[in-house]
Amino acid sequence: MHHLINEFRPHQARETLRVMLEVQKRQRLETDERFQMHLDSVAEKLQSCLASLPDATDLDSKLHAKTEDMDVDGSMQLELEDKCDSLDKLMCDIVDVMH
Repeated sequence: MHHLINEFRPHQARETLRVMLEVQKRQRLETDERFQMHLDSVAEKLQSCLASLPDATDLDSKLHAKTEDMDVDGSMQLELEDKCDSLDKLMCDIVDVMH
């Protein structure tokens, strides 16, 4: 009797593995379908949000960034460097040397 049971075990193991793989495949397909539905929903919401945005010509001029702060010669960069803590600058220099 034990001999027959032991003969059946590889078949049982293969069948169990087959069933487990089918369950995993079904779960992955369901997850993929749910993800695709959420992705489509997000894409639709983004499209509707983009459609509802006003044109750039309709914006109030007060909302635009000040261009005088953005000098081409780099004076803005110098102002930012002056505001850095000396220890922060030292750490940045060490990291730059490491790379």
